[in-house]
Amino acid sequence: MIIFSPHWLGPEKNRADHSKTIDDIEIKETEVEGMVNCAVRIYALENITRLRIDSFHIESWNKLDSLKQTSRLSVYNDPEGAAVKIGNQMKEHNGLSIHDYTVGGEVITKSDGNWASDKPRRLDFDLNLWDSWDCR
Repeated sequence: MIIFSPHWLGPEKNRADHSKTIDDIEIKETEVEGMVNCAVRIYALENITRLRIDSFHIESWNKLDSLKQTSRLSVYNDPEGAAVKIGNQMKEHNGLSIHDYTVGGEVITKSDGNWASDKPRRLDFDLNLWDSWDCR
């Protein structure tokens, strides 16, 4: 599931727009049967608040190497170099919330540490965004 993709004009990360905000989106009850490439890829080109993914279940990963299977959460910069903002999920509960996420039947949570890109669940989120997301 690619929620927000890189800019169509090219891979440069200086195309973000601080004047726009994506707010209050909920994706519910997603069941992925068979093998998939990755769970989520979010490349924020504008501010994001209150993005919720609830009840997300993946049967299994494809046979590609783990780098191609990792999920991403990244922010882009505006032409002056300032990054767009993602809400603070850990303190204000207005960032990215992933709830009831499983891969191959294994429950994934941030607190259990089984989410990282070097773990079977492959969430490779930007460390600068640590407080912007939670997975329970």
